[in-house]
Amino acid sequence: MFFGVTQPFSVGEEIPVQLTFANAGVIDVNLQVRAGAMHGGDH
Repeated sequence: MFFGVTQPFSVGEEIPVQLTFANAGVIDVNLQVRAGAMHGGDH
């Protein structure tokens, strides 16, 4: 889940993300936004 998102992500954009794990601590990664199929409400 993303918090504080104020506008949709754009294809090709790189999003900096911080992942927090109980044992590994905090890991910073960059996620590349790619085009994909849109999904409905069911995951």
